[in-house]
Order: sequence, then structure tokens, then C-alpha cells
Amino acid sequence: MASAIAEPELPRNPLEQAIADVWTDVLHISQLGIRDDFFKLGGHSLAATYIVIGLREKLTGIVSLRLIFDAPTVEQLAKRLEAEGVSIT
Repeated sequence: MASAIAEPELPRNPLEQAIADVWTDVLHISQLGIRDDFFKLGGHSLAATYIVIGLREKLTGIVSLRLIFDAPTVEQLAKRLEAEGVSIT
């Protein structure tokens, strides 16, 4: 019996896409689901720093390093950033 491999849930809006773009670049991965955990994908504190730098180039508002640790998925991070009024530049 063959097992089906679930496709990752892709970004649903421009903010999620911007976050996913930075994550795939920093983590050197080709595919990312919005519910994939940053740390389970190989992320660590130095990579989180590069994520923050990349996001600051694409977004308005402040993206803190702590936020990556508190919201370690694209979906969670996008929700937190939206709540803080951060948008794409």
C-alpha cells in the first residue's frame, strides 16, 4: 500500500509569501508550508537573526528576534505581524 505525502500548505496572502520567501532563502530549502516549524526545519538563533534582517527589508514596522521564537511558523508570525500593524513595503 502506497502512502500519500501531504503537500505543504502554501502561503495564502502577500505577507505570508514574503515571510516564506525569506525563510526559504535563509534556510536553503525549496519548499515550505505555512505551518512548518522554523526550528524543526533546521533554524537556530543565527538563522533567526538573518530572518529578521530579511524581513526588515521587505516589511514596514519592527520585526524583533524574539518574535521568531514566539511565533515559529509562517502562519503564526504573519498573524502576529498583522496584529502589530506590520505590512509589506
